[in-house]
Amino acid sequence: MDQIQKLKISLMSNGIQISHEAHIAIAGSENNPLSVFDYVTTSGLVLILPGKIYVNANFKEESCKYSENILDFDKTFFIRSPIGKIEVQYLPVPSYIMKKISTGRPVTEIIMTHADRMRISPIRGCNNRCQFCDMGTAFPYRKAGLDEIHEALMIALLDLTIAPKHLLISGGTPIKNDEDYIDSVYKEIISTCPVPVDVMMAPREDFGILERLKDWGCNGLSINLEINDELLAQKIMPEKFLLGKEAYLKFIEQAVKIFGRGAVRSCLILGLESVQSTLEGVKLLAQIGCDPVLSPFKPLNGTLLAGLMPPSPEFQEYVYTEAQKIVKENGVILGPRCIPCQHNTLTFPDEGNGYFFN
Repeated sequence: MDQIQKLKISLMSNGIQISHEAHIAIAGSENNPLSVFDYVTTSGLVLILPGKIYVNANFKEESCKYSENILDFDKTFFIRSPIGKIEVQYLPVPSYIMKKISTGRPVTEIIMTHADRMRISPIRGCNNRCQFCDMGTAFPYRKAGLDEIHEALMIALLDLTIAPKHLLISGGTPIKNDEDYIDSVYKEIISTCPVPVDVMMAPREDFGILERLKDWGCNGLSINLEINDELLAQKIMPEKFLLGKEAYLKFIEQAVKIFGRGAVRSCLILGLESVQSTLEGVKLLAQIGCDPVLSPFKPLNGTLLAGLMPPSPEFQEYVYTEAQKIVKENGVILGPRCIPCQHNTLTFPDEGNGYFFN
């Protein structure tokens, strides 16, 4: 692992400080927001390090005040770090961040752009109560109308600050009675959106949804196992535990059969369970043709796990090295394959090995 890769890991683990000069260069005279605090793994600054390495570096958390990495500005952005002065590129927040759609809802309640990808949240809030997330507790459960989604999507597509190249439909997990609603959103948006569309979803009893998504033109799927250790999963994410790890693996395996290798990925949260359990999860996913995604845990204020620390750089480096051996043996790679979408995951670009720009 080279020094720039290690810098990315340090930024994900320890965050970044922002100098006055860099703050002014980002915010400008209008005091624009530095980031969009929609979710802890996407609430930092999106930076591009040398070698096309994307990273999301948190800066608001208390622990970031002690980071050895400082974003500075002198004609260009650069990081002052223990390995020296590293020039970087800062990706701005979208221009629609303060706008509202015609119904009065903030655009960012429905859609948000990070790097080159838009993310639609048809449901604000969530049916689940995972201890590392506040979507199910901080926000009232509310569905967006298709007209609202279309309007927000058009605003994001026309954004001149960030040129989105693909879309992910995710948001909170719906209650069972709203599966027809979310399917109508999938069908409508996938069939009308001018850029490729992926879907993040939980397993269903009805595997037929996979064939329908493929028929509608869905590009790929993210079906996130998150915690491999079942005892820990029962405590930390009880609703997902009730679905069962076996149900997740069977649904993912069927998704791979329908969409093909490279089109299905599954996130594992790095730092909440043992190294052995995480690597076992990597192996289980890789053996069925799914790309494992390592997402380092970041504590979120207001959640039951807010007091935990992110995994150390040393922990992340070890897991990454061992996970690479596993995926190579099983003919998959660590996801996501889209290089800009790697900004909040323990992944590095390799355009000759299945990774790509959209």
